[in-house]
Amino acid sequence: MLRLSSAVCFAILAALVKLASAGGIPFIQPMFFRSFFATLLIAGYIAVLRDPGLLKTQRPNAHLFRSAIGGTGMLFVFMGIVALPLDQATAIGFSAPLIATLLSAVFLKEKVGRHRWLATMIGFLGVLIIIHPDPGTMISQGAIYALVGVCFISATAVTIRQIAATESGVTIAFYFMALSSVALAVALPFFWTTPTSWQWLLLAGIGIAGGLVQLTSTVALRYAPVSTLVPFDYTQLLWAALVAFILWGDVPGEDTLAGAAIVIASGLYIVHRERKLKLPHPPISRITDGG
Repeated sequence: MLRLSSAVCFAILAALVKLASAGGIPFIQPMFFRSFFATLLIAGYIAVLRDPGLLKTQRPNAHLFRSAIGGTGMLFVFMGIVALPLDQATAIGFSAPLIATLLSAVFLKEKVGRHRWLATMIGFLGVLIIIHPDPGTMISQGAIYALVGVCFISATAVTIRQIAATESGVTIAFYFMALSSVALAVALPFFWTTPTSWQWLLLAGIGIAGGLVQLTSTVALRYAPVSTLVPFDYTQLLWAALVAFILWGDVPGEDTLAGAAIVIASGLYIVHRERKLKLPHPPISRITDGG
């Protein structure tokens, strides 16, 4: 239920980001409110647990690096959400496990067998179907934003694998949100646009939805392993399509649905193989960083 709630909240968050951007609000403002509210909610959760030890860290530099690449990923994910139909941006995000598999092989020297390599290659064919570049034309700018964002989020997953050896999921999430809030607060005055009353409500909604995404997805890890939870993340496409239809009358195209089915099947097979081989599956759902 926590992971499903997180998927629903992400669809709402993405829709609110599109609405805010359509009203001329710079990306920095939604990013700040998303990070700030998440920090408050996670800090409140730590207070409820009465476990201040969760704020202790042995890897401050690793948290800084993780926050830098995670924050960059969040920016590009938001840009992709704004530039693309909501269902298409969501479907492209499902390629994160595929890219993380490649990065784990390169940077963590993890042995990737032929089964996972084959699943990864098939998954990338699904991504090509989603973005459906026409012969002789370039990939759309929005698709490039989304793919760059996924690459950064996947790199974040590799970093999390290393940090998780000494830090809990709650600790990792708290420092990412807190450090992102500080960095965005410094940049905020240079990009500030005074919101209207309606836009203030949108920004508040972004903050609350973003905070709930981070909290519910993180707390879910206390009750079940990532390999069990990942399949529920793919319901994001259903919620994103529903929200897009309600707000804009958008209906997912055949290319998006077909490509998403291939990417999802590939991602689930990778999870299955890692679980069968008893490998630590990276907690790389797009939910984690909001992209």
